Order: sequence, then C-alpha cells, then structure tokens
Amino acid sequence: MPEPRPSHFPPGTPLGRHFVVEGLVRLSEGRMFYLVNDDRPEQPSRRCWTCGHDGSPRTAKVCHACGAPLGPQRFLLSSRWELSAIRGFEQYAALRIEHPGIATPVDVVRLEDQLLSVVPYRGDGLMLDEAAPLDRKSVV
Repeated sequence: MPEPRPSHFPPGTPLGRHFVVEGLVRLSEGRMFYLVNDDRPEQPSRRCWTCGHDGSPRTAKVCHACGAPLGPQRFLLSSRWELSAIRGFEQYAALRIEHPGIATPVDVVRLEDQLLSVVPYRGDGLMLDEAAPLDRKSVV
C-alpha cells in the first residue's frame, strides 16, 4: 500500500541550505513538483551551480573559484516519499549520469521521510502544463 502523501511545502519554505519554495506546480502518483530558487539572503554565501563552490559571498557577482556569473536561479524540485522510489532514485543519483536527454540533479536532499531532487529550470514546459498520463502520440 502506498505511503500517504505528505503535506506540501508552502511558498517561502526554505529547503536544505540553498533553496526556497516558490510554489507547488504539479501533483502526481508518488511525487510532488515545486518551483524553487536559490535566493536565500539569510545565507552568508552562495553556491556556484557551474563548479559547486559554496564559498562565494552572497553579494558576489561571479564565483570566486571559477569566475562563472552568480545570481538567483530557479530549479524544479521533485519530492518523493515512497520508500521504494527513494531507494531507486538514490541509486540512480549516485551514478551522476550526464546526458542531454536526462535531467541530472544538481542536488539531492533527504528531508525526514522525503527525498528531494533538484534540477535546473529554464522555463521549459517539462510537461508541467500537460495532463498526465500523456497519450502515446505526444510522447513518440
């Protein structure tokens, strides 16, 4: 029997060290999807999503390690709470597979009974505005 869906994170909820919830954008079987950003003014430093450096001051315009531009970024966060899905995704995330057709997470956070995975969001539809499940013709 599936575990009950946890309460959703309201807008403004800080998650992990880097993210704050903008809003819930989709509910699906065993998952909730949120738009989040990394605009956390209460944090003294900012993470560079290009090289992973965490030590640049919050006010820095470029990463102190690699020189990449810094500024608020948006992400799509997926929350899983079913134990079988969590275990499978943790194994997948540990592989760090890089491919243009796969949204590789930039961060994976375990929060109590949920696993949160975060991928960059650049305004892509990512099927967030499509009915689920999609018909076969729109997938092929």
